[in-house]
Amino acid sequence: MLKPIYLVFLPIVLSVPNNRVIREVDSVEQVNSQSTEMTPSTSQSAIPCHDLSEHRGIPQLVFPMCTSTNGLEGLRNVVIHGMACTCDLNTHDVHKRDDYQYTPGIGAHKLHTRGATFNNARRICNEEGGHLAVIDSLAEERVLLDLFKRAVGIRNVTNEDQALIGIHDLFSEGEWVTILGESLHKNGYTKWSDRWGGQPDNGGGVQNCGSLLKEGGMDDVSCNAQFAFFCEIPGIRIAH
Repeated sequence: MLKPIYLVFLPIVLSVPNNRVIREVDSVEQVNSQSTEMTPSTSQSAIPCHDLSEHRGIPQLVFPMCTSTNGLEGLRNVVIHGMACTCDLNTHDVHKRDDYQYTPGIGAHKLHTRGATFNNARRICNEEGGHLAVIDSLAEERVLLDLFKRAVGIRNVTNEDQALIGIHDLFSEGEWVTILGESLHKNGYTKWSDRWGGQPDNGGGVQNCGSLLKEGGMDDVSCNAQFAFFCEIPGIRIAH
């Protein structure tokens, strides 16, 4: 007589992403980069971020480093050729730069006195480990204005009383955002100058980048005009 065979069926449990992961995925910015394809990695090690500066002819912020990990606090996600590239925005230990002013609770800033266009200024700030300054409070504005008033030797500029900062409305006319992709209202600083009839006025239909006036307040300027510019290294701890 044959012995009975018992088959045991074990339930297969499929993991379902939690709401936090879903929110992270939904917030991913879809970017069709024309740069070399990056290969996904399962490690948490850092890999260079793509240079997206020529994406659709619009200057983009390029973070120095990325990891291929998703859903972590302090990380900003972009999708490049199907790979989720996560740019690390967390605090890092860095060696202090002598050419930056460090203000506790606000950040590190530098005013470049040799004029540059918006995109060239963006590149220079990135090469120094930061980005064009994004003002998020009146306190930070005061720090930049103090640097501006003490500056000497401003040259090769369209107007020596203005300096580029990290805002633009290149994506949609009148919708001003920071180079980090946030609206000015969300970022916390919306102080436009009332000079020349009030700003922004898109003079000549070509003023899509932002500047800080030496007297305070913002103005819209041509992205192709040369101005002094502010760089910022945010969220750092000084390594001695």
